[in-house]
Amino acid sequence: TLTIAGDGPLRAELEQTARGLPMRFIGVLPRSEIRQQMLAHDCLISCSRETANDAEGVPNVILEAMACGLPVMATHGGGVREALLAETGFLLDEPEQELPPLLASLRANPEPARQRARAARQMIEQHWDALPLAATKAQLLRQAAELI
Repeated sequence: TLTIAGDGPLRAELEQTARGLPMRFIGVLPRSEIRQQMLAHDCLISCSRETANDAEGVPNVILEAMACGLPVMATHGGGVREALLAETGFLLDEPEQELPPLLASLRANPEPARQRARAARQMIEQHWDALPLAATKAQLLRQAAELI
């Protein structure tokens, strides 16, 4: 079953299109439920599209999935490339064409997804963990203060 979390202006249209398919729409989740939902699933798929007036940074949902050790498949939009590399996930140019064969391949042989998920978890621990990031920023601020 495919679970769609979140909300937006196309939700009603998506629900109508998905009627009869093995899909469920769970809407916006409370922060306390996000990790639990991620751990109950096999992967995270994020297919954001940029528009001329709207570009996002690194989506937290991708970082959270990587931290949970969940394989991530995502489009190149926004800051995704800052977190999701070829060795830590699956970057998609054309998800409509790329996802079906990728999912079929990973279902037959899940090891490439597991390898990327492990690498992603390590990258999060090394480069995105809040405590080391805060310590680095504090050190930079101390160094800047010494220059003044």
